Amino acid sequence: MWSPKTRKDGGRLEYYENMTKVNDGDIVFSYRKGQLVSVGIIQSRGYSSPKPINLGLAGEAWSEDGWRVDVEYHELASPLRPKDHLESIGPLLPEKYSPIQADGNGNQVYLCSLPKAMGELLIELMGDEAYAIVRGIDQAQIEVQIADQAQQNIEQDDRLQKTEKS
Repeated sequence: MWSPKTRKDGGRLEYYENMTKVNDGDIVFSYRKGQLVSVGIIQSRGYSSPKPINLGLAGEAWSEDGWRVDVEYHELASPLRPKDHLESIGPLLPEKYSPIQADGNGNQVYLCSLPKAMGELLIELMGDEAYAIVRGIDQAQIEVQIADQAQQNIEQDDRLQKTEKS
């Protein structure tokens, strides 16, 4: 992730300041087009970095000096639409600097700090895939473990004949 250090007028912005407050292992959620589409694991604290070249026109008005945070992103096979879960998410939204409005639409902001309870709820709503990501377990590893356990259960089942086990 990259952000400028200050607004265009030189003023501070909470969302940019948050780049300096993250720590290794913190969780970030990526929101795009009304959905949480990926879960990221922070790999570094925020550090000074020049503006990435690949920002193109999107970052044209930003200064060259900014904050960078290294993140390992994991795209979700089943994105979460917060609007569908407002009853449970709504009461946990931060009063100030919230990433999501009360109606479930996203705010056009950069990096927000979430209450721990809200982060835990989002992971719960995303299910096993998100749990695996935050625990550092690759989904492929989970599938291998499930297949290995199934094979072991079959081999240990005395009710099955040898050909059935094969």
